[in-house]
Amino acid sequence: METRPVEVVPLGDVDERHAETAMRALADVYGCDARVARREPLPAGARDEETGQYRADELLEALPVGGLLRLGVTDVDLTYRRRNYVFGVGYLGESRAVCSTYRLDTPDTEATAERLRKQAVKQVGHLLGLENCDNRCAMQFAPTVDEVDVRPETLCRECRSTLASAEREPTAGTAGSSGSAVAPSKADIEAIEASGDSDADRKGWGEQVVDEGVTTVRFTLTLAAFALSFVVVGAGTYWLVEDVFGAQLGQVAGYGVLLLAVLGGIYLTVKLRRVGRAAYGRVRD
Repeated sequence: METRPVEVVPLGDVDERHAETAMRALADVYGCDARVARREPLPAGARDEETGQYRADELLEALPVGGLLRLGVTDVDLTYRRRNYVFGVGYLGESRAVCSTYRLDTPDTEATAERLRKQAVKQVGHLLGLENCDNRCAMQFAPTVDEVDVRPETLCRECRSTLASAEREPTAGTAGSSGSAVAPSKADIEAIEASGDSDADRKGWGEQVVDEGVTTVRFTLTLAAFALSFVVVGAGTYWLVEDVFGAQLGQVAGYGVLLLAVLGGIYLTVKLRRVGRAAYGRVRD
């Protein structure tokens, strides 16, 4: 798997080693020609004087445009529109993305490097047209540092197949273009939604109520989907064993049916969530 060349652009005073870490991750996962470009200053006026954060969209605009893909790496705290803070931002099919080590940093330098590698892979994945993925995959949605830690660095088979198919088809974003979007979409936003860290000035109470309501509805629907799936799988297995095969369930077999019902319930719940998400026409992030 080989993709368009990628330049990793250090922004501001970020340690050069972070840019090199991101570069190696992109070369390892995408097999691309990745290199560290000349350091660029943080754009004047991008800093929010009230919060001290930098607006991610203005950092994106500061990156050069051209035939290459470019990933800006910085160590300043990023914000994006109504989000309190974000790990990074990238648009589907475009040529520029940015990520920050600010919220990924830890005294454990190896852990910081691993988080940055995963973030770099995910943001560039969006530039290559990959959307968020429900599989165990580098494109998996990870809104917290803990979830970033357990997210793998590599792509799943489905995303690799999607990427391979996209590479065989000519697009408007090939080398030599102006870097315009192939499939414009909203930004991929990796934000830490830590409890007690909301900013009332940046997000009104009405929006918070709506967000809480949506979260509650999603949780309730997930529980309902699991309960329904559990009953369907359990009842179906029981009927198959006793009515079709004429066998009586013993205690051990009963535990087996229960385990099968749980696993089947989980599997069907995941499938129902995917179908619902596709029907709603929404991609997370």
